[in-house]
Amino acid sequence: MSLRGSGLVRSRGPVVLLSALVVDSMGTGMFQPLSVLFFAKLTIVPLALIGVLLSLSTAVTLPVPLLAGRLADRTGPLTLVVGVQFAQGAGFLLYTAVTGPVGIFLASALVAIGVRFFWSCVFTAVADFADGSDARRAKEEWFGWVATTRTAGLGVGGLITAAAVGIDTPVACRTLAVGSALCFLCAGVAIAIRVRAPRRETADDHGGYRGMLGARPFLALTGLNTVFALSSMMPALGLPVFVTVGLGGPA
Repeated sequence: MSLRGSGLVRSRGPVVLLSALVVDSMGTGMFQPLSVLFFAKLTIVPLALIGVLLSLSTAVTLPVPLLAGRLADRTGPLTLVVGVQFAQGAGFLLYTAVTGPVGIFLASALVAIGVRFFWSCVFTAVADFADGSDARRAKEEWFGWVATTRTAGLGVGGLITAAAVGIDTPVACRTLAVGSALCFLCAGVAIAIRVRAPRRETADDHGGYRGMLGARPFLALTGLNTVFALSSMMPALGLPVFVTVGLGGPA
């Protein structure tokens, strides 16, 4: 549904929005390779238990997408994006103070909840922004720009981490966590201050979850996406641990 000509607030801040998403993804790229090694280096918690705790912290976020849609309808997806960026920033700041299993679970759960909310609403926010933008670009173009800029941010964040982990000290690890937190907080502040998008009208008759569960092509796509997510995340999370711990390679 296009919102052009509806008299609603126009979108503004496209450069700020894309730049903020670059900074956001830099925070992700800086910490993703360290997500398991970080706690192994800074705590005495066994590596196997760390893996279990991180898995549990992700498992508790599974209901989040069921809530994200309703919250996005009430507050606006862009507002929700800002809120969860602040939540992720707070979670990474907590990482620097973690000493045991409970702290690992709580800090990682806060970050994981923020991540799940983010991916549940960011593309709706971008779609709303595209509808209210004066630039006559299709939503696919906006999604393409978002994917490109986020990929660039992930790469830059990964390069920063590659340089920092060579120092291989607790201070370097904590500095990366603080850097990731600042990335998320700065991105949230920038979007909150400079970016505006119209609110999408929500339809009352949308079939609910019963209609969704009856859409077999959608369920098949969701299942394939689950397999893709597993296959793409396992190397990112497991390879650094395998190389440094299993093979005894240098940081």
